[in-house]
Amino acid sequence: MTVSDYILSCAYNFKPKARLTKEEAALLQNLDNCRSDLVKYTSALHGMSTKQRMVMFNQIPFMVGWLGELSNVAEGVCQFLEAVKEKNRIPSNPQSEEK
Repeated sequence: MTVSDYILSCAYNFKPKARLTKEEAALLQNLDNCRSDLVKYTSALHGMSTKQRMVMFNQIPFMVGWLGELSNVAEGVCQFLEAVKEKNRIPSNPQSEEK
């Protein structure tokens, strides 16, 4: 958001999104680390023989736990992305204080 857009938005009583806090920046870094971990796990699976993968994936408790954790990661990623998805913008139809 340019300085001009920021000032204009504030004049319309629109509160632009703040920069990421240290905690939010850490969460974003953690998200990137999760992505890296998933790439490493995929590479490890590709490095296993078919027989080794079959033995691992035929363990029902392991697979249920693994899929549950993947679901948690995916849900966390979706929530984070939804929270930061809307970009800063200037209101298209500002409300005057008279109304």
